[in-house]
Amino acid sequence: MKRLPDGRELDLCAYCPDLCLARCPVSLASGDLTLSPWGKQSQLWRHLRGIPWGGLEGIRPLFMCLGCLACQELCRHDVDVPGSLFAGRDLARREAPEIRIIRGEEPDGEAAAERLRDLVPDWRWTPDAEVLLLVEGIPLEAGGAEWLRQVFAALDAVGDQAVGVNPDAVLQSGWTSWERGALGQAESSARHLHARAGRYRRILAVSPEAASFMRLAWPQWELERPGAGPLTDYLADGAVRLAPLADPPLSAWHDPCHLVRYLDAGDAPRRILAALLGDRFVELPRARRETVCCGAGGGMEETAPELCDAMARDLLGLLDETGAQRLITGCPRCHRTLAAAAPGRVVSLYQVIAEAGP
Repeated sequence: MKRLPDGRELDLCAYCPDLCLARCPVSLASGDLTLSPWGKQSQLWRHLRGIPWGGLEGIRPLFMCLGCLACQELCRHDVDVPGSLFAGRDLARREAPEIRIIRGEEPDGEAAAERLRDLVPDWRWTPDAEVLLLVEGIPLEAGGAEWLRQVFAALDAVGDQAVGVNPDAVLQSGWTSWERGALGQAESSARHLHARAGRYRRILAVSPEAASFMRLAWPQWELERPGAGPLTDYLADGAVRLAPLADPPLSAWHDPCHLVRYLDAGDAPRRILAALLGDRFVELPRARRETVCCGAGGGMEETAPELCDAMARDLLGLLDETGAQRLITGCPRCHRTLAAAAPGRVVSLYQVIAEAGP
């Protein structure tokens, strides 16, 4: 995460011959070079050299980035495009507050806590949890309630007795504000959660984005939380001891961008699926760091829903190439987006673990 756009990196992008164009899901789905990493970075580069934003159309390209880091896979300079663009969003918010492209407020914490209390098994709702399950605003999202029921069922399936939730579980790590360009709010949220985090041995994030933000962005504010990480890592050792599923459908795994590109944590889900599905588990043609984003990152399910759907369908085309009947993912946002594009063909990793439970 960057507090301000990186001038050196913007220079590199502005004069680059678009080496990353073949990796950006946004530019591939839209066919619009102004929405390529080069186009978006160049727009910010020009503004920092004194050219006015140009109203809504000048600012909008900054909000057409998924934050997926696919561009970095081909970049010879290791440029952090999302870091600069998301800092550019914050700059645009402050300089042109009358232009509102994406909502800036975080989810209602009190409403999320009340909804979570209705979802969680009674014994897991405790102020004395050894391990906190961080769910943030998921209880209020479309499909969030069912996703969390499956998470709790998966925890039960592996025999977990340590993970609990309470009102701290819906606190924000800061990543939702970061990707929306509200960097001050991101820091405030991070500091608030960090102040509460010391009472827990570990914090497990249901969202890969939250896990990556705590591990990679928090240190810039001198906030350290060594025990923070993705839920998938925590579940792996227990899940691989479960009995394999009997005659499961042929299934492929989708790597969430933050899990593999930010955290390099793609092994745990594969251990789980190999143990539970055996030879009924296959890889997508684009996997691990070459994964294809679902299309909803960076707030694009709000800013460009039609383009978000097009990117989801591009990804589902890879599923068709494998012959698999269903796609499994470990990210609630990926699941919501992909399931809307292919009803009945997308399931959560936690559902699979729960199915293998006693």
